[in-house]
Amino acid sequence: MFEPMKTYCFGRYQVDIPAKAVLEANGNSFLLGKINTGFGVPTYRELLKETLEKLKNKEDRYEYVKSEYPEDSYKQIIIRRVDLFGEMSYGVDAFTLNPRGIPGGGYFFYLSEGSYDENRMDEIVSDYRKILNSVRYRPDSEIPKEPGFCFVDGFVADDGKTSQNEESNLAFKLKDYPDVWVRIESVTYHVKEKSLLERASPGALDSLLPGKKVTVISRKKREINGIDGEELLVSAPSRDGTGIDYVFTWETLGELSDPLKPCVQLEITTGEQHAGGSSLTTSQIRALYEAIVKTIRIRPVTENPSDGKAKPESSPPAPKPEAQAPQASPLRLATGEPCTRTGMWRCVEDGKVVTYHEGRFMPTAYFFKPATGWLNRLKGVKSVFSHQGPGHWEWVGELPETDAKKG
Repeated sequence: MFEPMKTYCFGRYQVDIPAKAVLEANGNSFLLGKINTGFGVPTYRELLKETLEKLKNKEDRYEYVKSEYPEDSYKQIIIRRVDLFGEMSYGVDAFTLNPRGIPGGGYFFYLSEGSYDENRMDEIVSDYRKILNSVRYRPDSEIPKEPGFCFVDGFVADDGKTSQNEESNLAFKLKDYPDVWVRIESVTYHVKEKSLLERASPGALDSLLPGKKVTVISRKKREINGIDGEELLVSAPSRDGTGIDYVFTWETLGELSDPLKPCVQLEITTGEQHAGGSSLTTSQIRALYEAIVKTIRIRPVTENPSDGKAKPESSPPAPKPEAQAPQASPLRLATGEPCTRTGMWRCVEDGKVVTYHEGRFMPTAYFFKPATGWLNRLKGVKSVFSHQGPGHWEWVGELPETDAKKG
């Protein structure tokens, strides 16, 4: 009942989704942050002009420092700075436009991030150049054959052999069943997290809905296309108590700091904003889940396009040990303080782990409030965004060996 299917790329993976499903939301993060997408040469020019004018006229707290390309070019890296707690902190706005006459002509991509230290700006700008030189337009019907990172409307050519932040997510609503959502994501973790079955132990499930019964349909380890993962399929009374809702999840945690083996999670939920619970029966939701989960696979790539032989992206054979914090190291820093040791740092307020280099200023934090609802607890969502402001960062550990050598 859910055929035909359509193939979508996300990160370095692909999945088949019912063709009638509507893509409602998506997100990404690659290396330095989110890659935003826009369309239209006039829109690109106006965005670039507005960014430059605000900085040069000092309309924002940042001031203009310099541009890395001519202002009328198809690429632009704008460097800005601000006096933060008595020290200069640098930011970057980067833009690239696909010229007319090439596939995707008129599409443009841009990033905007901050909290960089002046001593690291050459390396930071080099990373921005890498993204601008590697990103291109990609229609959702294209399944790239070369190694790289997929997101909606875009693709970054990259072999994935260097530890870096990567995240790609897609959210679909079923056209004929608007209470049914399909969400899938891949994300590179740098700190060990609890697995799906660890988060959803029998005791944890019993506490999800006090006074109401959460029924476990399936709770087991399950390999999908050679990928070790875990499956949790549950049902529970709907919010209004007149029907049943479902949460079907498959997940693999992958390997730490390995973009080629990220955490991948598929989640299918029913009954969202729908009185009476799920519009699908148990057998129908299982059929939908099976139709999708069995198609999760690593996207085949061709290392050398001339040989025409595709193979899955694979990781370097040497396993990466879990990072351990040394005994003698700075344990805690605040937003605006210079990083005192190159390595991985976890934000106390939002839990985000980032790679920071010595001398770079620690960034702001995102604050959250406790999440409510049994679905959030089942998913492991403990809090939702509240506001952004100064925060604190704790040392996690040394960089993976590949990054330390670059250092």
